[in-house]
Amino acid sequence: EKVILNLALHWHEADPAGRLLDGLEGRHRVTDYAEDYLAIAYLEARGGAPWVRRFVKGMVEGRSYREALQAASGEEWTAFQVAARRHAETVLRRYVEASQSLYREGYECYAAGRYEEALKIFEALASRPSPMASPIRYYQARSLQHLGRWKEAEDLFEALQSGQSGPSLGGLLDEAAFYWAECAKSAGLMEEAAARFAR
Repeated sequence: EKVILNLALHWHEADPAGRLLDGLEGRHRVTDYAEDYLAIAYLEARGGAPWVRRFVKGMVEGRSYREALQAASGEEWTAFQVAARRHAETVLRRYVEASQSLYREGYECYAAGRYEEALKIFEALASRPSPMASPIRYYQARSLQHLGRWKEAEDLFEALQSGQSGPSLGGLLDEAAFYWAECAKSAGLMEEAAARFAR
């Protein structure tokens, strides 16, 4: 999850994976956790648990990160960095493509009026970190609204307006405000709905 969360921080950039994967050496930043993790995942993918155990043993023995990785993999450092980056990019690309594919499927269900199906998909997407958190929450709320689950939809619309569901709502912000007011109207709270429409 931390890997995906770090990816989400750079989602708006042209090459989010490239921003996240800036090299295993040099000054360490908070987002380097993801790259370190993916380098270990590469070790495991190539050599299984024995390679990971060799890496951990090297670190416990006081070797540098670079020395421990080289000793565990038996690869020359530059070759290891290239292969680990390629592995990390593949992992991140697969996650992004899977999330985008599932998002498209949810949207298609929503657009076709299959709100129960759409809701299940958007709830599944909302349960994990995503760079598309706000649009996911928006369509989750709209699906709830179409299903007559006003209070749940209302809570999500309110969270979207206050920024609690993450960035990137863009043009949907005005729509979220409108449908937030519509939820109050549908629930029979006319004064509240009028106050919300007036905002």
